[in-house]
Formats: sequence, C-alpha cells, structure tokens
Amino acid sequence: MVQSINFKKYLPVGRPEIAAEAFNNWGVDELFLIDIDASKEKRLIDLDIVKKVSSKCLVPLTVGGGITNVHQIGELLKAGADKICLNQSLKQSLNCLIDGQKKFGKQCIVASIDILKKKDNYKLFDYISGKTTNQSLLKTITDYEKAGAGEIFINDVERDGMGKGYNIKLVDKVSKKLSIPVICSGGAGNPSHILKV
Repeated sequence: MVQSINFKKYLPVGRPEIAAEAFNNWGVDELFLIDIDASKEKRLIDLDIVKKVSSKCLVPLTVGGGITNVHQIGELLKAGADKICLNQSLKQSLNCLIDGQKKFGKQCIVASIDILKKKDNYKLFDYISGKTTNQSLLKTITDYEKAGAGEIFINDVERDGMGKGYNIKLVDKVSKKLSIPVICSGGAGNPSHILKV
C-alpha cells in the first residue's frame, strides 16, 4: 500500500491486509483496493491480494485495477470484492461497464475518473500517459451514469495527498450533474474537510 501525492510520488505504507485491519478499528465504512500499476502492466489486480484483504475487511470492499471484461468482474467478486471500480478500460469502451451492470447490477459498478485543473478548466487525466485529454468532464460522467454506473468516483490529481481540503467547486459541479452517488478523493487532511465536502 502506498500514499500517493499528485499521482507522481508514492510513499510506501505497508501491506494492504494489515492496513485493512487498522481501518476496521478506525471505523471506516468502506474500503477501496486499487492496483495502480495493473492497467499499465496490462494485467488484472492479484486475486490473492483481494482474498487476503477481503478476509480482514469487515466493511464493503471496492476493488479496481486492470479490469477489462465481465469475466474478470466475476472473478473479483468471487475473490471477495463487493463492488468493482473501473477507470482505464472506460477510456476505450463502455462495454465492461454496460456488461458488468447487466450481469451483476449497477450497485456493484463504480466508474472512476481522474481530474486535473488546467487554468480555469477541469480536464480528464490519463494516468498512463501522464497527460490530460480533450474529453468533456460533464459529458463523460453523464455517459457513465447512462451506461449503468452505480456511483462515480472522482480523483482530484492536483489535491491528491496534499491534505489541504477538497475542491468544493469541482465536487459541486459533478454532483449537480448526476443523480447517482459521488465519491470524492484528493484533499482530505482533517475531519472538517470531510464535513465540508
């Protein structure tokens, strides 16, 4: 497990299954387990790691990393995931999202988006190329909702690991456009930031 800073620097934290036990004790109500190298390396998140973490996890577990088809979604759910997080595969096609929600229900599919502010515009960020894209943020999130995503997970690259608070304008912009839950990542530094977002 690593502490990410701006999607550029990664500080080692420890083994994910041990972290899961700690988070249980701290009272979290959901965990995300994302393999940030899986898509780059064209492989699926390790099923054994999912099994280890899920065996220690007392709350819902959302898993992501290298998922490209509905068969892999089924394998991860068997390994102990409660929900699946899709990011990179959605840049090529919405088929994995559409097929996954049809087979397993939209409540178990989370669509993830990485966002970077450039001047006064919010751009979608491709973490594999390290560059922003020209896709429309609002069109993309509404397309994901229409395709059957049960939740949208937004990662604010600029605030990732900084602990200075969430980008409330961005969260407001996204949540007003959607009728499904929005999960925010990037900026939490203290409990007041969480209450504010």
